[in-house]
Amino acid sequence: MPNARRIYSRVFVSICVLGILLSLSKTIRVFSLSPRNLGIPHGAAEDWLILVLVLAAAAWTAWKSEDIAMVGRAAIALFSVCFAFISFQDVIEVHYGIAPHYIEDGRTVMQRSVVESALTGGVFLAMSLGIYKWRAWGHKLCLVVCIVLAAGCVAMFFEGIDWKPIVALAVLISVVVWLRLPTVRYRLRTAGQE
Repeated sequence: MPNARRIYSRVFVSICVLGILLSLSKTIRVFSLSPRNLGIPHGAAEDWLILVLVLAAAAWTAWKSEDIAMVGRAAIALFSVCFAFISFQDVIEVHYGIAPHYIEDGRTVMQRSVVESALTGGVFLAMSLGIYKWRAWGHKLCLVVCIVLAAGCVAMFFEGIDWKPIVALAVLISVVVWLRLPTVRYRLRTAGQE
């Protein structure tokens, strides 16, 4: 079975490399265009750059270890750190007046909450630490965050038919499946005994 594992790992790495190239081209395109003239929200390029980093971490870990537990750990921990960074960046930009206090999505005007962004950043930073260190509380926090975000994706889908919440929901379901994998649960138990 080691040969099959290696083949699966190489196929996964190839898919990640393709995703990295596509996401990197999108990142460069969004960075090079004027977001204000296109109506692209502030931070759109950073979102694509996060995807590049997460896919690169997953590909590198799959190439090195060929272990699904380690691949998921690297991807989730890095995504969580990046999302925390974006949240804290939002806090700083709104607090110092770099970004507007109100955002408009075409239908409604919403006020940006500094406290909400700070709490979100803290939750994702804690989740990253818990996942990376194989702590039970980190996995439980990740499960709770996935459930809350999945409920939000379903609500967004029913508000207006769009494919983006469905993609996000699929990613969240894959994270929940990863959390429940026997190999991940085994690593969690053995890390708790150390």
